[in-house]
Amino acid sequence: HGALQIKNQYDQAILIWIFISSLDQLKERLLQRGTENNAQIDDRLKQSMKEIEIEQKENKYDFYIENDQLNASIKALLGVFDKGF
Repeated sequence: HGALQIKNQYDQAILIWIFISSLDQLKERLLQRGTENNAQIDDRLKQSMKEIEIEQKENKYDFYIENDQLNASIKALLGVFDKGF
């Protein structure tokens, strides 16, 4: 909820939600990193589900970027900055 706290303090803040297409993909990426144990990964997935549910209800973010292909994700992010925000 850190981004929402910033938005509440600074109304002009632009929020960008960078997401992966599925929780299964997120789990796979976390497993491949090897930096967290299974319990930590499960906690992260649960937290991700909560954050997704909140955002679907509140719709607080200004831009959404799918982090599927690195070059496309970078291009999309740069496109947000090119808009002058």
